[in-house]
Amino acid sequence: MGYKPIFTGQKTSLRQKCINNDCLASEFDNAFYNTSKVTLLKSGIIHFYKNFIDLKAARKISDHVPIFFQFSLN
Repeated sequence: MGYKPIFTGQKTSLRQKCINNDCLASEFDNAFYNTSKVTLLKSGIIHFYKNFIDLKAARKISDHVPIFFQFSLN
């Protein structure tokens, strides 16, 4: 249909506890763009949870990390 995801294989939800420094659990959040109208420049996640003492405190804010993408219009 001409739409692509900004992420492939990017986890966006927080675990209950980090395992070997891996704090992300599943690939839930994404955005899709029309490839004929938009060019993807950059995409990523914001590791906000690293600013908290632990995941329990971070999860009081959200159990998902914010996502972003930069693009240009064709």
